[in-house]
Amino acid sequence: MKKTILIDYRWSKKTGIGRHVDNALPVLIKSFKKIYLLTNQDIDDLYLKNLKNVELIKINSKVYSLLEQFEIYFKRPRDYDVCWFPNYNAPIFLKNKIIHIHDLAHVENFKRNFLKSLYSYFLILINIIFSKKILTVSEFSKKKILGFYPYLFIKNKVKVIYPGVFNNPVTSLSNKREKIILSVGTIKKRKNFITLVKAFSKLANDTFFRDHKLMIVGQKSQLGDLDYEVLKYESEKIIFCGSLSDNELKNIFAKSELFVFPSLYEGFGIPPIEAMQNGIPVICSDIPVLKEVCKNAVAYFSPLEENELYKKMKFILKDEKIKKAMIENGLSYYKRYSWKNYNKDLLNELKS
Repeated sequence: MKKTILIDYRWSKKTGIGRHVDNALPVLIKSFKKIYLLTNQDIDDLYLKNLKNVELIKINSKVYSLLEQFEIYFKRPRDYDVCWFPNYNAPIFLKNKIIHIHDLAHVENFKRNFLKSLYSYFLILINIIFSKKILTVSEFSKKKILGFYPYLFIKNKVKVIYPGVFNNPVTSLSNKREKIILSVGTIKKRKNFITLVKAFSKLANDTFFRDHKLMIVGQKSQLGDLDYEVLKYESEKIIFCGSLSDNELKNIFAKSELFVFPSLYEGFGIPPIEAMQNGIPVICSDIPVLKEVCKNAVAYFSPLEENELYKKMKFILKDEKIKKAMIENGLSYYKRYSWKNYNKDLLNELKS
């Protein structure tokens, strides 16, 4: 029997969390009798507006704010059977609630923002207690959740559902690539772009790589943990592109010769998988979650060792056989992460 669901749609088109919403929504529309979407923007999507089983609820308060706790609760429909929040910031006392905890970066960031970390810790704590299920994106994140809240005995309540990548496989390995080293992520300190720009600066001093450019795609303003130091390296060769549309990002993927993901902390890490899908060799920092997600499909470096990264980039870019082998390995590997599988698992959790 089809049910009624309330969804926090405010994340649509935003960061990695938004991809969970955008890729799941078409399946959920077909699977539920009625869909209530919480939105903080004026929706101009005629497809959504014309669907008889979709109703939009405008929310004015900011995400993560105390005010959203009250506004959403008082604006909630009374007839929903289950509600799905793709992040942990759900109103505490909503019934039949399933939330996502992608990572605990906000909690672990207490040295930079103690009050925000404290608020996040207790919001997650209370939502864990009052939620039917907790969904997360990796065994690494599950282990972190259980470690931070060991007294709750929630091992069987936390479910891992791996996200997917866009269904946009590369058409040919012979595609003309430009001399672009690409990275993707918001310009936060934990993304560790400082190590990447320093390693690239060494690479750019080599005459063999004098025409290469480093392009970093991701939000570069209005961030709580904005990395001002790394932005100082912006130049003709080191380009911070800001946020791009999915089509713009696809175009850059199609041109890039190498992908580097230097992050110090992730819940999952979708960009390296998307790079593999687009036929690009990948170098990642050797943090545990990326080793879980990417296994032997990428090259690794110690995240604070710029000289090691420089040598890895130089080695891969100069060796066509290594490059081709990494591309073929990645094209085979990425297929284990699909939104089709994600949606199937998500739907099972929402309806059980």
